[in-house]
Amino acid sequence: KWDDLIDRKNGKGNRMKNSRLFLAAAIAWTLQLILADAALAVGNAEIIMLTGKGERRDSEAAAWISAAVKHQVQPNGFVRTLANSQMALLLADRTQMRLNQNSQMQIKSVADSAEFTQTSVRLTAGRAWSQARPQTAPGTAPNKAQVLTMETPSATMSIRGTDWEVEVRPDGSTQLVVLSGEVEMANDHGAVEVGKGEAAIAEAGKAPVKFLLVNPKQRVQWVSSWKPQPRRWLGADPKPFEGDIALIESGNLDA
Repeated sequence: KWDDLIDRKNGKGNRMKNSRLFLAAAIAWTLQLILADAALAVGNAEIIMLTGKGERRDSEAAAWISAAVKHQVQPNGFVRTLANSQMALLLADRTQMRLNQNSQMQIKSVADSAEFTQTSVRLTAGRAWSQARPQTAPGTAPNKAQVLTMETPSATMSIRGTDWEVEVRPDGSTQLVVLSGEVEMANDHGAVEVGKGEAAIAEAGKAPVKFLLVNPKQRVQWVSSWKPQPRRWLGADPKPFEGDIALIESGNLDA
């Protein structure tokens, strides 16, 4: 829809410009991941992007404190995003996670790439996108690769080498969308294998149900949203807008 609107209103030239901007953003995201990976402690997750406001805590009993880029999240630690906010995490096994607004996740354990152990997280609210790249131990079959496990209030998902999005709805049900790879979605009432371009939903007290999506990538457009940069648009005299700029740069996007 966005591309069609650009074509009708501004012509194909602007569509090409928009594609170049998206490519530039993707390159910047990749470089950010490389730099973060070099400094990431084994067994931890690191916050590598934060738009708006986010918080973290080391345990369920600890108080929430403000989160910031480069903060390390230890095993059993929690992170959450507030309204109009997003957070990106890089795990020590090179798994990428991105949380949409009003989301909460626990990093239960992070795999050690050298030991080929398992990464486990729990999404209790909101939406999360992930790109998992599990490693395979030397001399083992590909289907024995590390498994990323995500728990929600209504399901557990086992993922091997895939891109996927999970949403925990207000009623506790879970919707899974798989963009590539394969995910097993299970609970006490049954299990389904969900492949590329497919989705599944799990509700409390019911077995997961699989269905097809016409265009699954539309669901994850939020993943490529950019961080606001108000100063680049204000020209030589930003003084009348300093108050608004300060609110944006502090993450107070509601105000």
